[in-house]
Amino acid sequence: MITENTSEICINAIAYREGNVYVAQAIEYDIVAHAKQLHDLPMALMRSVADNIAITLSLGREPLAGVARAPDRFQDMFNEAQVSIEPVTPIDNPSPFPKTGGSIRYLETLEVA
Repeated sequence: MITENTSEICINAIAYREGNVYVAQAIEYDIVAHAKQLHDLPMALMRSVADNIAITLSLGREPLAGVARAPDRFQDMFNEAQVSIEPVTPIDNPSPFPKTGGSIRYLETLEVA
């Protein structure tokens, strides 16, 4: 369980291109982020996670409480991916919320069901 005192949240994600944008779909939580450039995707995902934490806290819940796990197909895609995306420079947490950690993997060829 994640609480307000949690210092780090581990979230893995699968990244893929959809049309003209890159998409990062978290695995542990059904949270998605979009970016025009692949290198912007990690920060976009961090912002989406921070936004979801803010929403759940404003509703009087624990961080991310009630946010379901992503559909199983995204875990399968994550397991299939062989490229990992990692920023060269550390990303500053844009909020007072827990630091996010985990792995973002990129799957170049994709058929989203």
